[in-house]
Amino acid sequence: MHGIMLSRLGHHVHILEQSTENFRHGQAAGIRAGPEAQKFLSEFDLHKHYPYAVDCPGMQFINQKSDYGRFVKFPMKQTSWTMLYYRLRANFDGLVSKHCPAPLELASEAGSAKYDLGKRVLGLTEDGSQVQVQYRDVATEEIKTVQADLVIGADGSYSAIRRIFRPPSEREDRPYAGYLAWRGGILESEISQATRDVLKNNFTVFKMPKNYILVWVSSH
Repeated sequence: MHGIMLSRLGHHVHILEQSTENFRHGQAAGIRAGPEAQKFLSEFDLHKHYPYAVDCPGMQFINQKSDYGRFVKFPMKQTSWTMLYYRLRANFDGLVSKHCPAPLELASEAGSAKYDLGKRVLGLTEDGSQVQVQYRDVATEEIKTVQADLVIGADGSYSAIRRIFRPPSEREDRPYAGYLAWRGGILESEISQATRDVLKNNFTVFKMPKNYILVWVSSH
C-alpha cells in the first residue's frame, strides 16, 4: 500500500522481497476488508471493475442443528489474503494473475515501481540524509546495497528490519501456549444448497466446549 501511494506521487519505489516467487500458494485465508482497506482501494485501485470482496450482512450464531441463536447486524466485506495480495501487486507493478487478468496502464507522471524477488535484508546504515540497505541475493548469495531516502520495514514477526529496531525479548519467545487453530477452505460450488442456505454469506460462529468454529464466505 505504501509503495502504491509513493509511486503514484512520482517517487521511485524499490521493494526487497525475500520470497523467490511472485505467486503465493496456500494463502487463501479469509479476512475482512475493513474501512481503511476499503478507503484505500476506492482511491488507488485501478481495477475497480473487478470485485475484490463479498458483501456480508452480519454475524450469526448457530447451534448443532444449524438453528439460529443470535444474529448481529454488522455489514462487512469478506475477502482473502490472496485476493488483496494480487490486487495490490497489480496496482503496484502491474502483476497479471487470474485475480487481475488485465494489465494496468499507470499514468505517465507516476514514479517507478520495482518488486525485487529473492532479496533478504541484512541491515541498515545511515549515510547522511539517506539510508544504505544491505541485502543478500538468495539465488547467488551475493551481498549488495541499495541507497534510499526513505525505508519502510515490514512489520511481520519475521521482518528483518523489525528485529533490527526491536529485537525479540524473552517474553516474546515464550513456549507454546497450548492452543491450536485449523484452517480449511472449500469452493462454494462443492457444498450443498442446504449449507449455502444456512450460511447466507454471513459470518457464522458455532461455539462448543473449549472450542469454536468460524465460517465465512470470501473472494478468492
